[in-house]
Amino acid sequence: MKNTVNLKKLSLAVSMAVAAQAAITPLAHALQMEEVAVTARKQTESAQDVPIAISAFSGDLMTDLGVSESGDIALFTPNFTWHTEFGRASPQPYMRGIGTNNFSPINNGPIAIYQDNVFIGPNVAQGFATFDVERVEVLKGPQGTLYGRNSTGGLINFISVKPEIGAGVTGYVNAEIGSHNTRNIEGAVGFDLGDSAAGRVSFLRAENDGYTKNINPESSGDAGIVDDIALRAQLLVDAADGLSILTNVHYGKADPDTAPFKNVGLQDPNSYNPATYSFEDPCANPGLGSGCTDLYTGFVDNKDLYKTSKADDSEEVKTVGIFVNVDYDIDGEKSLHSITSYDEAELRRFDDVDDGAIGLENDYYADDFTWYSQELRLSSNTDESIWHAGAYYYHETAEGTQIWTNPIFGAGEGNEHEIETTSYAFFGQYGTDLSERWSFTGGLRWTYEEKDIKKYNGFMPLISNPGNYGDGVLYSLAEARAAGGIDESYGITVGTPRAKDWDEITGRISFDYRTDNDNLVYISLSRGFKGGDVNGAAFLDDYIPTTAGDNGLNPGCELAAGSTRCADSVAAFQAKLEPVDPELLDAFEIGFKGDFLDGNLRVNGAVFYYDYQDQQNTILFQVPGVTGPQGSTTVLANAASTEMPGLEFEIIATPTENWYLQFNGGWLDAEYDDFGDNTGNQISLTPKTQFSGLVRYDFNLESGAIIAVQTDVSWQSKTYFQPTNKEHLEQDAYALWGARFSYTSSDDRWTTALFAKNLGDKEYFGSGFDVSSLGYLALKPGAPRYIGLSVDYKFGG
Repeated sequence: MKNTVNLKKLSLAVSMAVAAQAAITPLAHALQMEEVAVTARKQTESAQDVPIAISAFSGDLMTDLGVSESGDIALFTPNFTWHTEFGRASPQPYMRGIGTNNFSPINNGPIAIYQDNVFIGPNVAQGFATFDVERVEVLKGPQGTLYGRNSTGGLINFISVKPEIGAGVTGYVNAEIGSHNTRNIEGAVGFDLGDSAAGRVSFLRAENDGYTKNINPESSGDAGIVDDIALRAQLLVDAADGLSILTNVHYGKADPDTAPFKNVGLQDPNSYNPATYSFEDPCANPGLGSGCTDLYTGFVDNKDLYKTSKADDSEEVKTVGIFVNVDYDIDGEKSLHSITSYDEAELRRFDDVDDGAIGLENDYYADDFTWYSQELRLSSNTDESIWHAGAYYYHETAEGTQIWTNPIFGAGEGNEHEIETTSYAFFGQYGTDLSERWSFTGGLRWTYEEKDIKKYNGFMPLISNPGNYGDGVLYSLAEARAAGGIDESYGITVGTPRAKDWDEITGRISFDYRTDNDNLVYISLSRGFKGGDVNGAAFLDDYIPTTAGDNGLNPGCELAAGSTRCADSVAAFQAKLEPVDPELLDAFEIGFKGDFLDGNLRVNGAVFYYDYQDQQNTILFQVPGVTGPQGSTTVLANAASTEMPGLEFEIIATPTENWYLQFNGGWLDAEYDDFGDNTGNQISLTPKTQFSGLVRYDFNLESGAIIAVQTDVSWQSKTYFQPTNKEHLEQDAYALWGARFSYTSSDDRWTTALFAKNLGDKEYFGSGFDVSSLGYLALKPGAPRYIGLSVDYKFGG
């Protein structure tokens, strides 16, 4: 069968995007398309033989490209973006227009993130430092017939270097210094434990002072710092003939502050009135350095993207977990696989949202997560067919508190929540040759998913001592009450506990054809499913009457029976807790993968058509007629439908043994077809066009050492940060350049590199929010130029 392992043709290519970079071994060795295996279909094979859009990166290539965090690979993968709103936690990946702009810690996105084939559920644990990585595989389109957790738009699998029995002592150490007082060190050591076992221990320590200067005299002077620790210990045991057991224990701690935003003021500073929130004289030309400000002139108005006046905030994420992977070879053709995992994550975040000295809004997050999964899979690989049949169970619990405060008014809004997600599925895939040239693959999946809202309380704290709200991080609702001075007479509005479940049958079929030159043409049709979700930022959005007879700043309020709350706000809060509908994606794709000129030219490409139904979107918008602290609300809603045609391509050329040239591109018609007032708007956080390129030349010295010079570029077209496509909440097209100069010793043990990211020091924004109820828009700057020097030493082997 053509789908079985063919080591002669094994080469790590990328089907439709960028991955061809991984199609070679460490670039410091030779510029040719080498044979590197991928396991996207749970078997070792060439990416050129897989009828799926795959982007793959080897660990060495990730180093050469400056990939140090999980989201960095998006720079080199067309039709893929990765955004974060705080520090590294709660990322928002978009793949071919499929993603979520939801930043709430308790919400899951439609792009599945895996580490060593184990699904990472909570988004707070998905933004991590990468170290001791063998490779990364990016699969585009619905994935569910081979992987345990269902995903609508695709998945990313970070695969660690494993222990190797009989290899002796092996490993590496890598040290890096660079801009912003960067000090990074990572390494690993593998070792034998007798004749039938081996271990590997890996570590990372990363620090820098951030690239933003904080001019707030009460601050430390730095903002956007990085402070990471990560550890991984693995034990591989050959327990018996055909039986191997891999145990992986991992720990991570990220303790930075949140990355600052830059605010675009909408108010004329000569006419603002914080008591009545006058909007009679809006600033005529909003923009950085225009003289516009917010309602309270609270932030620094200048064009310097890397200057802020915010309070010293913080974001701490701790993760710890274990998984056990058991593989048993039954008879040489059939094998049994089991992955059992258990993980915990803890988020503590204090965010000075307005990034100003006055403190218009301070937010607090305290969430604890536990998730565990079990996957069982039976596989068969013969000359006639390849098939897999599996079962999967996943359970996640999220408990925590989220509080948004307005210290000026001594008021705020908060929620206390406990939500459980349970999912189980049965899935399978079968592939066979129909003829010498034609092959067929088909798969089915049945998924059941339940969202159980055990508790969702909404409250509006009256802050009797606002100063307490800048002293540290809140760890529980009790501490929030103590810090905020909440008067219990104002009560807690309890969201109605409820559970909602969904089930769906999805699948995939594909036909592939081998040409006379053994190139691959394939056509596929697949369906993806993502269960419904809960608005993780649901709050009460009105003022609390100061007494039963005095409606204070909300004169239209009619009290609910037996409550100090406005009846309409209680009803609106309850409605927010109704889970939104699931997402469905139907994907049609035609692809080509081919090698020419004796293997010195590779051309891969694909065209696809997506029918995306009920995409889940978060919208932060201004309440009509309401300004000031309670003038905005957050809604999680479904976009009725979106149809997206697109294409991707990859070209790699190695005209000589010294040159390596690569060019990748993607285009996507990403607009909402039916989404209320947003119909016709461009999908948020999704540029229509992306390109990336890499040029490298190796100088082979007589000693056997290699000096390599390379440059790379990534470009994307205009991007809107919200579905509303509001003016100023956007980023025009821009390009980021990189460069690297390296020396590798003849024995391949030492590599020293001088490199740069964003070499041109391009200023750009990566995301943004509409906070016009407070008189401004919040935009998050991208990273400025970074220059680093690294030294890498490999030992053993």
